[in-house]
Amino acid sequence: MKPKEAKRRGNTSELRKTLQRSEERFRVFQELSLDGFTQLRCLRNAAGQIEDFEWTYANPAAERMLQRGDAALVGRRLRQDSPDDPQARELFDRYTRVVETGQPHDVELECHPPGNRGWFRNMAVKVADGVAVSFKDITQRKENEQALRKFLASLQAIFANTLHSFLFLDWEGRIQAFNEIGQRRARTVFGEELRVGRLIYDFVRPGDRADFDRDFAQALAGETIRVERDFSACGGPAVWFECFYAPVYGNGPAVSGVLFSALPINERKQSEHRREAQREAALSIALAATVPDLLQRFVAGALELAGMDGGGLFQRDGPEADFVLTELEQLPDSWPKLVRSVPTHSPLGAMLSGSRPVFARLVELPGLLADPAASDGQVTALLPLPGQLEMNACLLLAAARPEVCSAEQQADLETLAAQAGAVLLRLHAQEQARLALEREQQLNRLKSRFISFVSHEFRNPLSVAAASAEMLQQHFAQLPETRRNVLFELIQGSAQRITAMLEEVLVIGRAENGKEPFAPVPVDLASLVRGFVEEARLADRSRHEFSFNCPEPTLLGVGDARILRHIIDNLLTNAALYSPLATPIETTAVRTEGAVLIRIRDYGRGIPPEDRERIWEAFERGSNVTDLAGSGLGLHIAKLMADRHGATLDCASEVGRGTEFILRLPAVAAAGNGGK
Repeated sequence: MKPKEAKRRGNTSELRKTLQRSEERFRVFQELSLDGFTQLRCLRNAAGQIEDFEWTYANPAAERMLQRGDAALVGRRLRQDSPDDPQARELFDRYTRVVETGQPHDVELECHPPGNRGWFRNMAVKVADGVAVSFKDITQRKENEQALRKFLASLQAIFANTLHSFLFLDWEGRIQAFNEIGQRRARTVFGEELRVGRLIYDFVRPGDRADFDRDFAQALAGETIRVERDFSACGGPAVWFECFYAPVYGNGPAVSGVLFSALPINERKQSEHRREAQREAALSIALAATVPDLLQRFVAGALELAGMDGGGLFQRDGPEADFVLTELEQLPDSWPKLVRSVPTHSPLGAMLSGSRPVFARLVELPGLLADPAASDGQVTALLPLPGQLEMNACLLLAAARPEVCSAEQQADLETLAAQAGAVLLRLHAQEQARLALEREQQLNRLKSRFISFVSHEFRNPLSVAAASAEMLQQHFAQLPETRRNVLFELIQGSAQRITAMLEEVLVIGRAENGKEPFAPVPVDLASLVRGFVEEARLADRSRHEFSFNCPEPTLLGVGDARILRHIIDNLLTNAALYSPLATPIETTAVRTEGAVLIRIRDYGRGIPPEDRERIWEAFERGSNVTDLAGSGLGLHIAKLMADRHGATLDCASEVGRGTEFILRLPAVAAAGNGGK
């Protein structure tokens, strides 16, 4: 054998061995592989047409995937074993095309052999007069894909139906995608259309550009940003959104864009605003120092919470008293003209004293409007406050608008009224405490002045009486009769003076306790006052010029002469005490419409302006008469008796030029007060 021939045969033998080893390795790979490998040969009829395919090889994985009961796959036929299986017919058609055309096929099939349903990738190539087929189990992948499709469908549904507006933006801020609700809100809020490729900056107001750029840059840097923004037009109502900027990642770790979403939060912001307004109004009301201040603060809170722009407060001092209105100092132009007083036993009084709030149109409240025709556009709220300490109050609010307060606003106003009621009770308690303190202080001052009065005014007559009595006791026989008579007169005068002062104190006590007798009868006031003036002239012993003038011969009226004597005597005595000798003291009596005026005029020292309120109090005197003796009780008694008589007593004075006291007696008041 030639060397070349021997070498060729050697190479062929090595190649054959290599192929055999490769085939053995491939067989081992097929046996151990998780993928299925099979071979099928064609079964032809006499005409050479393919009638079926028969398995000639199947690795263990293929046996598991294409299991047909307990029998092995090799030797079984594709169509004969499953004549009614549409998948078997489909595979037969596919394998036939592979054999006839020589073109491989690669498809994904959902196979469902008994107990082994799943998805497989079926790849077939022509081998001799048959096909070699591989099966790859892709069930897990198909299930994942199916789950992903369901997820994407759900995501698409969420994307389409959520309340969030979604926009996908690229690095430059161009719109890549958006949902329908985002489009609708863009039209509503901005009056613009969203379009793919349009810059988001077309929808950013110039004043918001810096904030948007900052948030957008942070999202591109990988952060998720949440902010709350008001997208309202200039001067328009608030349009609040909760905005999110979230990074969107591509295939790698780099951020490819930003997902912008916005959710309307107007209701939440309004609720937050309401709660804040409630807190501020409650705090403001709690700080009120006076009733007008409380009313001012309450109306300010009601305006913020319910748009009620004016208010008032009806109060009464007891269950049977009338309600009296207190209003704001500054009221809106639309504020209606209300009645100033409401009787308790009236339909409106029943509403004011009730326990339930009333929300209605103003004209529907009976008796509230002083001019009903002028306020038909008002709505109102009556908010009764709890009655304690014989005090009832009702807050009134009103506004010029067509609709009554909503249920939410009514609840806010009721809460506000409850807070105002608590503060009102506190203010009344403080006022009662202040008045009690003032009464206590006044009583202490009165005690102090009374002690001073007794020690000073009683000392002089007592000293005179004691000295006169001692002189009479020791020197009675030596004293001439005229001297003894003078001493007796001094003792008698001192006793009378002390008795008169004690009577004044007793009169004050009886009057202040309501025990001073009062018996009005028909009387000629002109004659009565003329007699009082004459008595005063005689008692004065011609030291002053007393006169009385009355244009009418008689002034008929009803009164108590004893009470009137207390008034006129004290006024005349007071005029004589503080007037220079020989100066006139003029008394006039005239009838006016519904009253009788009695004027007593002197030309003495007058009363300083700073003392004119104080002189009506017990034991008080003008600061310019301390050098003259006096009890400080005359004007106090005159004032008490005037009140008892249903009259008024006023004073007009000028320092150095005299004083005039004016007693106004109602024409019928005396008879009307007789039962007191």
